[in-house]
Amino acid sequence: MSKFGNFSNISALRTFRLFRPLRSLNAIPAIKNLIATVFDSATALNNIFALGIFFYIIFAILAINLWNGTFHYLCRYTPVPIDGLWPLAKDLEFTCNGN
Repeated sequence: MSKFGNFSNISALRTFRLFRPLRSLNAIPAIKNLIATVFDSATALNNIFALGIFFYIIFAILAINLWNGTFHYLCRYTPVPIDGLWPLAKDLEFTCNGN
């Protein structure tokens, strides 16, 4: 046992040392202004983020409609995968979807 006793949890408290640089925000006004500008611009970027999500959903729907079942209905030699892979019938040019 160390001379201070069993303080193994004191190392968890050392993580709060990461917040020391935040004290400099009050000391230097230019940094405080810069941080405030970054947070204000992040709220303005919500519209851009929403537009990106919208286009992502549109292209996802388009991809689902274009490749509907193309990879699922390939002809397979075995009913279950072997070593995580499906051995595919390479000599067939069509998909085995019942047609």
